Amino acid sequence: MEKVVLLLVVLVCSNVLNAQPREWRQGVRYEIVAELDTVAKRLNGDMKVYYRNNSPETLSHIYLQVPANAFTDEENTAVQEMQRFSGDNIDFDENGGDELTIESLQFLSIGKRTEFPLKAYGFSDTILDLPLPYALVPGDTLTIGLHFYQDYARSDGSDNERIPQNFIQLFPRMAVYDNEGWHAEPYHFMMQHSDVYAEFAEFDVRLRVPGNYLVVGSGTLVDEEPWWHFATADTSMDEDQFTAWHDSVKQSLQQFSSASGMREVHFKASDVHNFIWSTSPDFVHYQFNYSYPIHIFYRGFDDKEWLKDILTKLRQVLPFIEVHFGAYPFDQLSIVRSSYRHVMGFPMLTMLQDTEYFELAYELSAVYIPGIVATNGVRDAWLANGLQVYMGKQMSERIYGERGYEMDRAQDFINTRVLPISMPFMQPDSWYEFRNPKEILVGLP
Repeated sequence: MEKVVLLLVVLVCSNVLNAQPREWRQGVRYEIVAELDTVAKRLNGDMKVYYRNNSPETLSHIYLQVPANAFTDEENTAVQEMQRFSGDNIDFDENGGDELTIESLQFLSIGKRTEFPLKAYGFSDTILDLPLPYALVPGDTLTIGLHFYQDYARSDGSDNERIPQNFIQLFPRMAVYDNEGWHAEPYHFMMQHSDVYAEFAEFDVRLRVPGNYLVVGSGTLVDEEPWWHFATADTSMDEDQFTAWHDSVKQSLQQFSSASGMREVHFKASDVHNFIWSTSPDFVHYQFNYSYPIHIFYRGFDDKEWLKDILTKLRQVLPFIEVHFGAYPFDQLSIVRSSYRHVMGFPMLTMLQDTEYFELAYELSAVYIPGIVATNGVRDAWLANGLQVYMGKQMSERIYGERGYEMDRAQDFINTRVLPISMPFMQPDSWYEFRNPKEILVGLP
C-alpha cells in the first residue's frame, strides 16, 4: 500500500508540475566556462544559452532567473517579504550575499539573424526580462552569450578570507515557458534552492580552479582526470599516519598547481534543471561500491567518524529509497560533506552535513523529486518538500519506532542549540540576525 500511495503521488506530481502538453517542451542547452579566482575571491563565468521554441506560440520575451541575488539587495522580493514577516527582528546586511552580476549579454542568433549589438548590464535582481529584438517563432532557435561574475569578498571587510566551496546558484537559468505562459517569479522569502522552477536542460560545463583544488560536480566527467584517486584515503590509518599522508597529498597538489596553474574539469549532464559543484584543496576521497559507485568527499581525519556513520546508514537508506522510487537512474553518485550552509540533494551530487536517517532519506529523495520531477517552487513546492519529509519520517520511524528519533539526541540538540540561528528556509550565514530569537519558533530538524 505504501508504495502504491507514493507512486500515485509521483504520478500526480508528474502531471501537475510539468503542466504542459506532452508533445512539447522547450529545448535548452547551456555551455558554461567558469573560473574560480581565489585571489580576487570571485567566480568569473562565460555562458552560451541555446534555446529552441518548441511551443506553438511566438515569443517576444525570454526570462532569466538569478536566484543567487535573492538576499543581496533590500529592494528584492525575498528581503521585503522577510522584513514584513519579522518586523524589527531582522537586520539586513547588503554585503552579506554572494551577488551575481551579469556584466554583458549579447543575442548571438535569433532564427537566421546573427547581427546584434552587445548589451551591458549591472543586473543584480532575481528575474531578468529580456525583450527580443526579433520575435522567436515556433520551431526557431536563439543563442545568447553572457559574461557574469559572482563576488565573494565582503565589502565591509568582515570574513574577508572566505572562499566558497559549494556552488549551487552560480549562473543565470532559463525560466519555464509552458502552456500557462512564463513562470518568471522572483525568489521568495520561504523558498529553498531546490524550489527554483527552471527548464530541464543539457549542460556542458568546464570548471577552472587552482591546480591544488579537487572538483566534484553533478554530471558525468568528460576526458579530464579529476585526480580523485590521488586523494583516496586508506581508512585503516591512525591519526598520525593520516595526517602525514594528507599533508603529502596537499603538498603534491600544490606543486602541481605551481607548475601547471589552473586545473580544468569537464562535466556533462542531461535532463536536469541545475548544475551544482563543490571544490576544496582539502578534499579526501573515498569510493563506496554499491550497485553503482558512490564517491564520498570529506576534509580530514576528524571526519572519519562521519564517514563511518554515513557508510553504515547508506546501506539501509538506499534500499529503502529504491523500494519507493525504483532503481537509481544515473551511473554514479557523489556525496560531499558540507557545512550547514549548503545541504541539498540533486541528481548525481548530494551535499550533507548530518548523518541522521531523516536527513539522508530527505536529501537522497530529492534526487527523484524535484531532481527528476521538477516543481514550481512558488506554487507547488509543498508537493516535493512534503514527499521528502514523508520519506525522512518513514525512514526514521523504521529505525527508532513510532517517535522517529532518539530522545537523548533530541534533548542534546535542544540543550546545545545556539541562537541567533539560520532558519533552514532562508539564505544562511550572518546575512541577518534575530534581535529577539525567543520569538522565533524552531522545531527539530
